[in-house]
Amino acid sequence: MNTIPLKTPRLTKKPIKFILDKIKSENIPIKNGDVFVFTSKIVSYDENQLIKLTNVKCIDRAKKLSKKYDLDPHFTQLIIDESDEIIGGCKKAILTLKNGILIANAGADLSNVPKRYASIWPKSPALSADRIKKLIYKKFGKKVGIIISDSHCLPSRHGTTGMAIAIAGFKGIISEIGESDLFDKPLQITYHNIADELAGISNFLMGESSQKIPAVIIKDANIKLSNKKSQDLTNDLLINKDEDLFNKLYK
Repeated sequence: MNTIPLKTPRLTKKPIKFILDKIKSENIPIKNGDVFVFTSKIVSYDENQLIKLTNVKCIDRAKKLSKKYDLDPHFTQLIIDESDEIIGGCKKAILTLKNGILIANAGADLSNVPKRYASIWPKSPALSADRIKKLIYKKFGKKVGIIISDSHCLPSRHGTTGMAIAIAGFKGIISEIGESDLFDKPLQITYHNIADELAGISNFLMGESSQKIPAVIIKDANIKLSNKKSQDLTNDLLINKDEDLFNKLYK
């Protein structure tokens, strides 16, 4: 498996087009089965999902939560507006449920955006992934997998890693139930989350600060391409609450 990090200027209009044009101009070979990983933030830039915080009107709940978690009240209001459910939090972060995903601050982020602005997730990450997949097919004539990734925190672990908030064009989760282990015992609950693992590999290259790498191409990942709708492929990554090891956090 090989990876190709794609570096860009700090800010550029239509960044997805810029990245695809860069691939073309640098003669980077694209083939069927390649995986393109884009940060949610670069997709948000592309879709004008930047919010000026002074335009966000605060209600009393936001003011109370901002004091509790030591956050800007306007940013706290944005988190409330973007989240499906507030679960809890710690200093500088609120744990939320958004699109079925446990994520800090409902995906809203103050880093790598202009001062007094915040980025939020694309309105429909799965449709965004499908749109990018079609753009790549139009430009290169190849069927590829798409991942829109974001950083997230694992329970009991310090720091962040990458996760897929949406995918298109390939199966992101593979059941290994019934497969045999090294001692011929059948696996009973194992699913291989390929999408999140590839997002994690890319996140390692992208970094979290000033690296300016918002996209990565992963080659020879041996994914299974799929014509299934991007929303269905994305939904396949979600686990039923009753089967979730961490369900007591949000039930």
